[in-house]
Amino acid sequence: MNPFDDTIDKDILFNISTGKATSKEVADFLLNVKTAGYQQKLNFISECSSTPARFDKPIKRNKIYNFASQCMTKVLSTKDKNKKVLLKMERDVFGRLLAISLNKKINFEYCLTFPLAPLPPALFSCTGEMLKTTKSTLAKILKSKTEMVEPTHINVEIIDGFYYLHLIGSSIAQTFDKIAESILIKICSTNATEIHLIFDRYLSPSIKDSERESRKEFNIPYNISGPQQTRPKNFLQSLKNYRFKEALVQFLADYWENDRLATIIQNKKIFLTVDHQCYSYEVQENSVKKTEETNYECHHEEADTRIIFHASKAKPGSPI
Repeated sequence: MNPFDDTIDKDILFNISTGKATSKEVADFLLNVKTAGYQQKLNFISECSSTPARFDKPIKRNKIYNFASQCMTKVLSTKDKNKKVLLKMERDVFGRLLAISLNKKINFEYCLTFPLAPLPPALFSCTGEMLKTTKSTLAKILKSKTEMVEPTHINVEIIDGFYYLHLIGSSIAQTFDKIAESILIKICSTNATEIHLIFDRYLSPSIKDSERESRKEFNIPYNISGPQQTRPKNFLQSLKNYRFKEALVQFLADYWENDRLATIIQNKKIFLTVDHQCYSYEVQENSVKKTEETNYECHHEEADTRIIFHASKAKPGSPI
């Protein structure tokens, strides 16, 4: 913020780094700190005069109320223990600029167009958390501006893969072959003739890193050696390991090519995304044919945007 702006309320104390008005408690402390300190000095002298032994006794620590104390602590999980980290604004940035300006020409008006903070306040809170809005908010706005008609018949069904796995994860089968078969049976139980199972991609570094950290997701290599391998005991917890999720999606892509599954797929066409690729499965002459769909190749990271991409590829007029 610009402290010289005429529109600023002169009766309120602002943090020059964030432009945020401080609380009355902090304002009173900062504005009266010199007076309070002087009074405490007089009290100390008076106490020492009346009681000589007072000089050797400890002085009570004052509780500090400032801009940094208004920031919340963020608990970061580490391998050994939880470590509390307090993100603070750089309180002496303005003083440094002033000191530098004594020897060099500095355009303060230009400098104050940037946030004097460790993270841009427009994007992050003082705890380091990214400011964001739930996706459903956008969906509600779009729905309010669109006249929706529920289709009587659906030709194309598009499913968020990992969201779907979370829904069925508590009652999923014990071995990976049964998991693959049960997922296929469930998604083929609809009337849609074309079913798309869309999964997220996991890239590093990624804009999603902070979100995954807040969800306590982890990265431990996982290998599915064969169909009879038993799944992890806590399947839902394993879905926080993106290496496990990648291995599971790859297993589905390989296993669904099995001709035994032709009786499940029947006349439907299944689309499955694996990383940036997409494969389709359909029955031809009682055999399952797996085809790489280059038209559906997509490098988007989020399943949400890939769902929109797949929807855009549907035949015009197809109920989705």
